Amino acid sequence: MGFGTEAEQYARAWTRIYPNPRAGTIPTKVLETFPKACALAVDTMCFRPYSSLGNKTLAQVFHFGRKDQNMIEEAAQRLAAGIDPGIVPERYLIGAARHALDKRLARPGVITENFYKELVRR
Repeated sequence: MGFGTEAEQYARAWTRIYPNPRAGTIPTKVLETFPKACALAVDTMCFRPYSSLGNKTLAQVFHFGRKDQNMIEEAAQRLAAGIDPGIVPERYLIGAARHALDKRLARPGVITENFYKELVRR
């Protein structure tokens, strides 16, 4: 899907939080089967055709790649600064606000206010 670096970052964060999952309460069978189950779930949800989507996959209907993520990150910078985020699709504004919050680009109240102002403007 084009987000290998991010996937690796999440995997590292997970192993920092849970360095030895077997020491916790997650059942052994769940731990043993998770990699395969996760891959199957992603494949089924994203890459298998659905009749309700015109026999297309979710990945075909809702394309999201690096270009889209870059657009969200740029909109986050603009939202945090109180600048018009431009022609970014409305559905990306939520991601932009989340990114601005996660990266602490501005105070939460500023991001929230600018987010709602932009929604109203549209």
